[in-house]
Amino acid sequence: MQVRRPRPQLRDDSDAEGYPNAKSGAARSKEEDERISDAGEEEAENFAFLEDYRNDEIRLLKEELRKTKDQRQFEQISKKPIFIESRKQTQQNKAGVEEVRRGHIKKERELVKQGKEPFYPKKSEIKKMVLEKQFSKMSDKQAERIIARKQKRKAQKERKNMPWERREVS
Repeated sequence: MQVRRPRPQLRDDSDAEGYPNAKSGAARSKEEDERISDAGEEEAENFAFLEDYRNDEIRLLKEELRKTKDQRQFEQISKKPIFIESRKQTQQNKAGVEEVRRGHIKKERELVKQGKEPFYPKKSEIKKMVLEKQFSKMSDKQAERIIARKQKRKAQKERKNMPWERREVS
C-alpha cells in the first residue's frame, strides 16, 4: 500500500529569507553559496592530534607483534595495524582531493570578484585535477610505469569480459 504525502510547497521570495534550503526562484548571493564555503578547514586543525595517536598505536601494535609468541594472538593483532594504515591512507587521499578542491575554490573566488561566473567542477573533473597533481610530482619514468600498469589492468578486464571465442592468447 502506497502512502501519499503532500508535495512540498514552493515559497515565495518574501518567505525565503533566512531559509538557506528554501525552494524559491530568488538567487542567493555569491557569498552565501555553500559550494564555495570554507567549512571544515578548522576541523582538520582541531583534530590533528589524532594523527599522532594513530601513529603511536601502530608503533605499539607492531612492537606487540614482535613480542607475541601465541599464533592466535598474532593473527588478531596483525590485522589491526594494516587496518589502521589503510584507513590513514584513505584519509590522506581524501585530504589530497580536498586540497585540490579548495585550490580550485580559491581561484574561482578571485574570478568571481573580477565579475566572472563561477565554474563548479563535477567529481570527474576534480578527479582529473588530482591525477594531474599526482603525476606532476612524479618523474617521467614513474608516471610511465603507473600508466602502463593501469593500461594492462584495463586490458585484462576487457579481455575477461570478452566472449571466449574472440579472446586473443597473448
